[in-house]
Amino acid sequence: NGNVIHSMKQSNSDENDVSLETIATESNKVTQKVASNNPYGFAYYKEANWWETNHSGSRDNFTRISENIYHIVSIEQPIHLELLYKRMGPSFTTGKATDSVKRTIDQVITQKLSGRVVVDNDRFVRLLPITPAVVRIPKEYETPRPIEYIHTEEVAMAMIKIIERSFGITEDDLASECARVFGFERKGPKIKVKIRNYQIAQF
Repeated sequence: NGNVIHSMKQSNSDENDVSLETIATESNKVTQKVASNNPYGFAYYKEANWWETNHSGSRDNFTRISENIYHIVSIEQPIHLELLYKRMGPSFTTGKATDSVKRTIDQVITQKLSGRVVVDNDRFVRLLPITPAVVRIPKEYETPRPIEYIHTEEVAMAMIKIIERSFGITEDDLASECARVFGFERKGPKIKVKIRNYQIAQF
């Protein structure tokens, strides 16, 4: 019937994640393995592993997929849908997030997780009821998330904290510092867009 069979692997051996390089087009603005300090006390980003899900014991395929999704979202929320696909991809027999796998994940979210998770207009997935986002930054030498996978709410909260610690900071310096704390070498158009969107919403 064309459905993807969900393989419940016991480890992450032979993991084959879908590449995000084509999505993160501003690779020259992402610092791969950049050292960063954390003067603002922000939380460090933690990646979820699908194989660490505590399953209910159900043998229903969609139920087990939904449990993996819920586990990942509970750790990484708000998580962009494309990043959720990437996390879930290796748990399928395809080993990566193919179009068929993505359709299956979308179907499971609709059928099994309605009322438990929500996908917002920017394609970020969160648990219900919605709780405030937490600013999360990469640990020292870790690769940062592409800016398009960082929720505007996180960027806004980071900006507020930076302003509190840097009275009189200019808009340009704020953008640069915001980019730095999220692990980017310098501010690029996408950082500017997120900051501008927040400013428009607030003012």
